Amino acid sequence: GDAFDWIDPLPHIERVACPTVLVHGRDDDVIPFEESQALARGLSARRADVTLHLTGMYGHTHTKSLGELVRGAGEGAREVGSLLGILDAIARL
Repeated sequence: GDAFDWIDPLPHIERVACPTVLVHGRDDDVIPFEESQALARGLSARRADVTLHLTGMYGHTHTKSLGELVRGAGEGAREVGSLLGILDAIARL
């Protein structure tokens, strides 16, 4: 609602002048990952150098164990891709 309009980042993205990497957990129970998707869309509309990595490895308030990750092996390839992208972004700093 209007009470949180002051926290909306979209009016400020015009000032972003650097490559942007967004990392967000799909299981985040505090800030929905769709917020990062909206931010990435907003940035992409104004800049070409935006990357979004969504991962299922962690939420906002808890982490998944290795066993939980193994049981969800169907998502493993996507997670590896996300992790490699995150590491690549860190390496470019």
